Amino acid sequence: RLLQPDDNFLADAFTYLLGVPELTKFYSEEGPSSYRPISLINGYDYDKAPVRDIEPMMDNLFGMLKGTDKLLINSLTALFYVSYIQPFDNLNYPLAILLAKDVYAGCSSGISAFMLPFEGILSDHAIMEAIKECKKDGDLTYFILGSLNFMNRLLDNLKDQIQQARITHYKGEYKTLSPEEE
Repeated sequence: RLLQPDDNFLADAFTYLLGVPELTKFYSEEGPSSYRPISLINGYDYDKAPVRDIEPMMDNLFGMLKGTDKLLINSLTALFYVSYIQPFDNLNYPLAILLAKDVYAGCSSGISAFMLPFEGILSDHAIMEAIKECKKDGDLTYFILGSLNFMNRLLDNLKDQIQQARITHYKGEYKTLSPEEE
């Protein structure tokens, strides 16, 4: 692995996405100071994690990512939690996608991680509904299954497009034989 899924990776990615030589701040310093009193994960819900909880929540995420070899599941978990915690003032979704791809790159030759369609997961309506369910009970099963189904549909579509492109390419090389050529 060239890159470890940790705060240094996110800092480098964040710096690059912002187009600045160095960060003046990392995690969000503004936002809610407490949770809304709705019973969900850990007894509360939030649109964005309270500032005081961002760093410990991200540390827990990074610890979990290093603790198992189920890297596709970990990559989806990273995608879910970074988009749920929203640790930065902006660019949370692109950073969640980059982290998911980095985690997945650890179990492949690397390049295939950047071909998987993590980008569309957070914009799929069915997956957003699954995220609401995940927030209620802390079980990521619906999100993971929905994400895998979403990627499967996109990859099947890509496979069909590649197959059609090959057929189109070879059709141009063939011609019908005239009776004299037979």
